[in-house]
Amino acid sequence: VKTEEINTTVASLRLDCIIAEGFRLSRETAKAAVEKQIVQLNHRIIGTPSQNVKENDVISLRGKGKIILESVSGESKKGRIWVKILRYI
Repeated sequence: VKTEEINTTVASLRLDCIIAEGFRLSRETAKAAVEKQIVQLNHRIIGTPSQNVKENDVISLRGKGKIILESVSGESKKGRIWVKILRYI
C-alpha cells in the first residue's frame, strides 16, 4: 500500500481540521462533508465536525480516500499542534 506522509500543524484536533489538512481541502468544505455524513471515523459515520480525533484514528472521505492520524507531536511557538498524517494514494 502506497502512502503519502503529511507533516503539518493544525489549530485543533477537530475532525474538520484534520480532514482539511489530510485531503487538502478548505475547512469549510471539510465541515460540509462531515455534515453531509460522507465521512467515517474508525469505520463509523460521523455527523459532527467538532468531534475530536486522536492518534491512530482512521478517517475516510467518500470520493477522496483514506487518511490515518499517525502521531501528535506537540505545540509550535504559536500554539498550533504538530501532526503527522498518512494519506493512502
